[in-house]
Amino acid sequence: SKQGEGSLFSFDLCDDSGEIRATCFREIAERFYPMIEVGKVYLIAKGQLKMANKKFSTLNNQYEMTLGYETQIQPCNEEISARIHYNFIPVSEIEARSVNATVDIIGVVDNIASVTRLTSSKTGKEMIKRTMQLSDDSGKGVELTLWGSSAENFPEDNAQVVAFKGLRVTEWNQRSLSLSSGGSYEINPELEATERLKSWWTDGGAGTVQSLTVDTRGASGAPGANDTSRTDFASMQEVTETMSEDSKGEYFNVRCYVSRINPREDSPMWYASCPKCNKKVIGDEVNGCNCENCGWSGHDCAYRYMLAVVAVDATGSQWLTAFNEQATALLGKPADQLKRIKDQSPQEFEEIVSRAKFQPLTMRMRAKKETYNGNTRPKVHVMAPKKMDFVTEARSMLDEIAKYDLPPPDTSAVKEEVKAESD
Repeated sequence: SKQGEGSLFSFDLCDDSGEIRATCFREIAERFYPMIEVGKVYLIAKGQLKMANKKFSTLNNQYEMTLGYETQIQPCNEEISARIHYNFIPVSEIEARSVNATVDIIGVVDNIASVTRLTSSKTGKEMIKRTMQLSDDSGKGVELTLWGSSAENFPEDNAQVVAFKGLRVTEWNQRSLSLSSGGSYEINPELEATERLKSWWTDGGAGTVQSLTVDTRGASGAPGANDTSRTDFASMQEVTETMSEDSKGEYFNVRCYVSRINPREDSPMWYASCPKCNKKVIGDEVNGCNCENCGWSGHDCAYRYMLAVVAVDATGSQWLTAFNEQATALLGKPADQLKRIKDQSPQEFEEIVSRAKFQPLTMRMRAKKETYNGNTRPKVHVMAPKKMDFVTEARSMLDEIAKYDLPPPDTSAVKEEVKAESD
């Protein structure tokens, strides 16, 4: 700052009555920073209250607390009822919010891009970012950007429900969101909205989302990578021939069947994951597992799918990867349950896997080409598999037929036959 270099440390406090931000500077920051851990309970005395600077605070409180030399902080073993306080709005309301407004949103994330490193033109420092699509059952989606450690630590599993606090509305590509420095997120929080959004997504919601973020960088008028509003269907041959090397991939809706499911013994259907952050753990259930991402250790790890399948239609076939939510929709059982069945009754396990094959599906997928060591190969992810609704499909086909300028049918032969029978 203009006053010279120094340290700054801020953290958010909450109990069942509300939330407030605490901030400290210089040697006070260096004194308290090693003490504070997320999720722990503390007794804080002799902090000073002042009006909150809403430019830096996203909390629903007009005050904030400044910690000084006389401030005392000590750990407390008492358990309190505390949770993050959200004020959610649907994605569809973002259009009505002013630029730089702060919002809380819970939705399904997909189209998660890899971490990108760039250099700031103003400071010359390296910046880390990651983009993704955030959608909810208002039928709208928006591009979201995470920065720094939030971008690096965010899991790359698509179709997870995530609650975001402190998102800033930006006008990049008309409307988009950015997680501010004071913002936070929870993956699959224990909220009623989490199950509602999961059901909406797997029941076909993924194929109906319209993006508020419009890619204005191209002049061709083609839909951007985040435009998920397409409802037309492609064949497997079209998916294979038209996918590009765009880093975000392209979306396709396909009518298809699953013909093969993880045929290789050396390619397991699931992996042991951390029950807290969903990252892959090392170890096993007998000797214990450890998570290198968040530090969790124990014997009760969770299992998550990473399923390889082959999808086919009349024009061709393609290897696909289905992650946890999508694989659960395909197989009808979560990974933990199916693993227990396989361990206890291999025959029942084979029957469950067999029943999942050759079922008529409508499937939304994301496809792109990747080049590594001079070899280019397709990379296709299942985004939203759904059992085919024959009534809906029949109506869709009738609508397609109605688009053609066809002559009226010649019914003279039928009329003659009816007349002959009546005589």
